[in-house]
Amino acid sequence: MLHKVMLINPINYGRRSFRPPFGLLTIASVFVERGIDVRWIDADTLRNDKALVEKQILENLDVDLIATGGLHSAYLSVKEIFQFLADKNIAIPKLIGGKLAQTLDHLIWRRIAGVDILCKQEGEYVVKSLCDHFPNFERILGVEYFKNGKVVKNEPAPIVKSLDEVPPLKWQLLDRDRYFSQGTGYILSSRGCPYACKFCKYPDQLSKNYRVLSTERILDDVKYLIGQYNIRTLVFVDEFFLLRKRRAEEFCDAVESQGLKIQWVVSSRADSITAKHLPLLKRMKRLGCRGINMGIESGSQTILDLMRKKLKIEQIETAIRGIHDAGLRLRPTFIFGFPGENSETAMESVRWRLKMESCGLYHANKKGKHFYATPYPGAPLYDEFLKKYDMNLQEEEKWILQCASLKKPTVNLTDMKWDELTQLDKECQRILKDYRRPIRTIKHAVSKYLPTKILDLFEG
Repeated sequence: MLHKVMLINPINYGRRSFRPPFGLLTIASVFVERGIDVRWIDADTLRNDKALVEKQILENLDVDLIATGGLHSAYLSVKEIFQFLADKNIAIPKLIGGKLAQTLDHLIWRRIAGVDILCKQEGEYVVKSLCDHFPNFERILGVEYFKNGKVVKNEPAPIVKSLDEVPPLKWQLLDRDRYFSQGTGYILSSRGCPYACKFCKYPDQLSKNYRVLSTERILDDVKYLIGQYNIRTLVFVDEFFLLRKRRAEEFCDAVESQGLKIQWVVSSRADSITAKHLPLLKRMKRLGCRGINMGIESGSQTILDLMRKKLKIEQIETAIRGIHDAGLRLRPTFIFGFPGENSETAMESVRWRLKMESCGLYHANKKGKHFYATPYPGAPLYDEFLKKYDMNLQEEEKWILQCASLKKPTVNLTDMKWDELTQLDKECQRILKDYRRPIRTIKHAVSKYLPTKILDLFEG
């Protein structure tokens, strides 16, 4: 039987934010709900003091299991933690879960010391079986383990249909100063994705099982965050808050009926917003919604098709205009350097961004920024990357240990030479930042007061 567990939130190199580690926090909450004593160690919060992390680990060795997990960006930290445990000859069973285990299991079993169990399912579904059958690895559903020189894969654990079946999050486990001092709180109100974009690290079959939290459960978290941490801004981190409009309407109903004074931000795909949704967007604005995050990625239909976005430029334009007409701030993302990118597609995207400035892309273009196509484990793009560069296991691990970020170019996935790609990148940014800047600034400033026909003269 399982009585005490140490959960370590590893350092997410290349990515530092105030967003909570929802995966591990959910698992911790399930453990606590089942009466398990959870020792929570947040290495990501203490990333500048590894000695303190190691001290906390050594002070909590009266546990039955040590578990960690996260995204691929935590691979380096997990490897360092497990090496520390091996150097100290700590024989407590150790588990790695999350996307790290799902996508890099082939590296973990061969390149990280002392791993006993991998959990490749969403961990909260595995906890019940883990608690009931530990340390009998053979009977724990949803895990794989190493036995007699081979990896043994057990049957999967059952997946719940509604996230309401998962216990409420134990927010109090998180460091107050790190996660709540900015007045911003984060909510994950749904799981899964019905799409399969080539650059996304979540295209596995489990992700297609779209599940949501009820409005009542969302409201419980919102009230708790406001009451306990004085949260003033709420960010919904699910990819598709607007996928089901009824949920958005229900949240608006709750905010209005209970008089909640809070600003909030959501995310959406472009094809989830059409002209008929303008009344909903305006209502969201009136009730505190300040912006919508949206992965536009490119203004070139050719690149969108190569990405498998399943979006048409016209759909994106409709969404942008709707968001703008509702008075909401659009927070788009763009990707540069996807396979197939060339000067023609890049400039097509730039021209489209300039065209859409008066409809809400002005602020997004002001700095000329975009993310860079980066192969993440689990994405089809990652498989293409490994094939293109013909990487062996050691070379692949070296790439993962670099903790490549979307914010800077780290690999060339196009057919262009590096210097061509770099020059094209600079040119795109220069045009977005500087091209007819005075005219565009004037046009933006007067756009609320002049008819469209007059505004069009600025484009002459």
